[in-house]
Amino acid sequence: MAQAMIGDLQDVLKVVFSWECLASTVTYIELCIVLDMNRSRHIQLLLSIQRLDKDMSAIFPHIQWHYEKTRRKYNHGTILINTVFFTLSLVFVFFTVNCTCGFASSLIGAITYSVLTANCGMLGFLHAGFLDLLRVRFRLIVKLLHQLYAQRSDVQRNLEEQELHQRIEKLFEFSKRCSQYLVDVNNVFRFVSIIGIFYDFSVMTCFGYIVLQNIIESKTEATEYVFVSLLIAMHLYKVIVTASYGHLLHREKRNCHQLLNKYETFFECEHLVLVRSLVDSFQHWLKHNDYSATIGAHLRCDVYVIYMVLNAVANYVIILVQLLFQQTSLEGPTHRHVMSKDVEIIKP
Repeated sequence: MAQAMIGDLQDVLKVVFSWECLASTVTYIELCIVLDMNRSRHIQLLLSIQRLDKDMSAIFPHIQWHYEKTRRKYNHGTILINTVFFTLSLVFVFFTVNCTCGFASSLIGAITYSVLTANCGMLGFLHAGFLDLLRVRFRLIVKLLHQLYAQRSDVQRNLEEQELHQRIEKLFEFSKRCSQYLVDVNNVFRFVSIIGIFYDFSVMTCFGYIVLQNIIESKTEATEYVFVSLLIAMHLYKVIVTASYGHLLHREKRNCHQLLNKYETFFECEHLVLVRSLVDSFQHWLKHNDYSATIGAHLRCDVYVIYMVLNAVANYVIILVQLLFQQTSLEGPTHRHVMSKDVEIIKP
């Protein structure tokens, strides 16, 4: 049955399918082990964000969190992405294998491949979800600061002004806590993210080489190009989403810190010494605690990751194509020489 299912495939496709199944299995085991080791940190991170939300709601009762909307966005997005990925993998393998041993065997083989590969690396979206949670809270602090800064001209009594400064001081504290949570996110997901990025890189490299090889040799139908391109696009989409959420988080964090540093310029009153002391203390803290979301131990999660992955994929694909050309050029003369010995001219 194995010979009937994959016997007609190119050697490169056999190697790629075997490598992807092996890499998916190893990656899945690694992700499970890493997440299990960090499960207490993961739960503690969720509880810390929940406490932050309660503390912010206590100081600013008009905040509406819309947890249900956020949950629906993540759940529906995850289900949709997994469904599309699973369907593409199944259809691609079903039509590529072109099994001669029956429809049922082809379907079972395609489902097995899809189960092994489709969900692997999807945990990177969980990392992106936490980055989005922190981004929303930095953005909320920015909006609250704009509101409080705008109220400075409406303050008429000393008690109201003192309450206003106390609220702004609380926002300094909330900003520090959000920045500190970045360390917890990195501790939980740094290995998950780098494993997922490496898996996406390896799969995109293999499929990219298949596309270029078949274009050179003109052996592939248009439908196979479409499915391979869509699979590459799905892996690239995950890289883009993770890097984009990291970029947006860093942008909101930078805007929040810049607005907090401008606290002194918005208020010129008898509390100026206290305001200046608070800003100086925050700048000193920021100098030693300017955390960033990372992939792995040191790679900053930003749009640069997209360029880095695409550049690495392109370089490796080019190297593999060059090796293909060298192999073809070396095999050509040998092949012709062997064929010439198989022909003998017999004189009458």
